[in-house]
Amino acid sequence: MTTTNLNPGAANGKEALDSNLSKVFAMICSQACPDRTAAVRSLLNLHRVPAERCPEGLSFDTRTVTEHVVEMTPNAANFVLKELVAKYYVQDQSAVQTSIRQQWVKFNDPKDRVQKGQFYTTPKVADLFKEQMDLLLGNLPKDTVILDPAAGTGNLTLQFPTHRTVNCDIDGGSVAILQELGCEDVVHGNSLVGATRAKFHLRDTESLVLGMNPPFNNQTSMHHRDLKAGHEQACDQALKCRDLAGSFLKLGVALEAKGMVVIHPFALLSKATNFKGLGSFTQKFRLSQGVLVSSAEFGLKGTPFAVLIGTYLPGSMSYEDVRQMELPIYRTVNGDLLHQGEFLKLAHANPNTTKPIRSSIPTKEMSQDSQIDLHIFNFRDINNVMSSAGFTTEKSGSTIPIQMSNLGHYAYIHCMRRYLPPDFALGNLDPLVRQTDLDNTDFMDACIYDTVMANPKLAAFDRKNLKSFVVTHGLLAAARKKAQAFAAKVVAQAGDQGLNVHQCFVDYWAQGTGSDALQASLKAHFVALKKASIVTRKTAVATVMGTSRVGTLSQVAGTDRLARLAIAVMHQALGIAARPIAEHSPAQPTAHGPAEDQPATRNH
Repeated sequence: MTTTNLNPGAANGKEALDSNLSKVFAMICSQACPDRTAAVRSLLNLHRVPAERCPEGLSFDTRTVTEHVVEMTPNAANFVLKELVAKYYVQDQSAVQTSIRQQWVKFNDPKDRVQKGQFYTTPKVADLFKEQMDLLLGNLPKDTVILDPAAGTGNLTLQFPTHRTVNCDIDGGSVAILQELGCEDVVHGNSLVGATRAKFHLRDTESLVLGMNPPFNNQTSMHHRDLKAGHEQACDQALKCRDLAGSFLKLGVALEAKGMVVIHPFALLSKATNFKGLGSFTQKFRLSQGVLVSSAEFGLKGTPFAVLIGTYLPGSMSYEDVRQMELPIYRTVNGDLLHQGEFLKLAHANPNTTKPIRSSIPTKEMSQDSQIDLHIFNFRDINNVMSSAGFTTEKSGSTIPIQMSNLGHYAYIHCMRRYLPPDFALGNLDPLVRQTDLDNTDFMDACIYDTVMANPKLAAFDRKNLKSFVVTHGLLAAARKKAQAFAAKVVAQAGDQGLNVHQCFVDYWAQGTGSDALQASLKAHFVALKKASIVTRKTAVATVMGTSRVGTLSQVAGTDRLARLAIAVMHQALGIAARPIAEHSPAQPTAHGPAEDQPATRNH
């Protein structure tokens, strides 16, 4: 055997791998690298010296009792020897392992990540996950097994070295890296097919919890739909759901888990249709506690949305249970992921149980035409409103016809698009429609006026178009009368009655002026609407979620006192001032504990 010893240590002008990992990851993910998995496995063994060629690939710690062979092709071996072994040495192997677990995936091809639903879990998010899992495990037998059915490179399960962990992944490269990281119980395969305890090397009598950041690859999502086409994942009939994250939740039912800590888009619970699609899961598990973080924490680009890190316990939940919960919102502030006293309560943000504004295209039985030659693109949630809910004069399979009678409703949506301050916590929710706004004729008129002013290029809103519905359907004439009436009221009552929005529109249609004051008024309204949709309390900032739990662990702990004690101990250990649980935890139903169009998240 011909050998090449190229790793004698740091004496030959090599650089420390520890300090160059980002550069090395980027290089491995380039087209120059013939085998990414082999390269990463080699990084995990670069501390072993010397390294030599062997028939199977590369041998590390050659000719010693600790010799370790990494299989790879000759081309891959050449690359590793030249670009890694010859250039780098390892100072701290544990730091290398941690970096590969936490950061490796984000350097992979973005298109490939979207197709597979793979988005890495940052250390800050992993910490929040661990805090919830520690609380869950603290109330279960010490020999409880942790299963991650979408393990990636083990960023979640490897945080629990005192527990037996089982890691499964559909990607062979991830499995190889998990094994190289020292994971003893690794399963290569699709967790959603043949989902039995035996598949995961589990005994029927073992206490089991699931911990995961599963893929979320909804084919109906507008987010990179073209990239996801043709990449649907096979699934047992009992686990089927419109999105993969829901299927992984149902896995907990199939395996009779004692609890789960899952990272998934909040839309699975926040949208009534998605919640209903979870089926058997909501009859077997309830959301006990959770926190919300932004999808941006996972390196996702585009409009951010809410991701839930939630603890599920045996029980049941209704959609109304979820609506009544208060979920702490964590935001990144100066590099730290913090809770600053903000909570999302669905019942508070979306008080209406029925939608007063139609958001989807009409069915065959409904009118397809607009009497005012105006349409709006369909929308599902606030993020969709922000990106898609624009006006057009063209009728298509993705537009809603607008009639004079409902023009105000869609003008309201248009103003929301223009003036609602963006916030990831609201992104997946239905549009914030308040019935009091819809009943306020002056306000609805203001929305119509602003919409006309903001879209002068549309024929329907063109001031020079004598056939515009503004003229032909009496909108302008009505505005003139209302402006006069408003002015007369001001004189009669000898006081400030606020902005005459009708006169603003009359002036605009005549002279092209008057929009500034109207815009300022509407902006103030939607800023206040956002503030009213998020519960805010004065509270100490903390990076842990223990005192921010929304449900109760009393059914597991035996008493709420034990849960409080566990939290207090955790806070003491972390040096964080504890806050009273009662301050953040509203009463929850005793019978019950307490989903669609966003990209995937997955632990790597």
